[in-house]
Amino acid sequence: KFLKPTITKTNVDSVIGMEGYVTADVDNRSAVGQVKLGAMPWTARSVDGTPIEAGTLVKVERIEGVKVFVTAVKKEATVS
Repeated sequence: KFLKPTITKTNVDSVIGMEGYVTADVDNRSAVGQVKLGAMPWTARSVDGTPIEAGTLVKVERIEGVKVFVTAVKKEATVS
């Protein structure tokens, strides 16, 4: 128990790496944007500064204060 403690991510740490959908366009220049992660809405900004449209699937890279910084998730094309 003391040699190998199991560390469980809680609260804010559990949000990093989550995927969610953009509910309001993310635009760093206008300082706007919102994503929904699980049942909670978060204020969002783009990691690289590119605008992200509403409805886009994104992944949380980091958190600063009450803002999540996200990148768009690129889906792999399936071949039938």
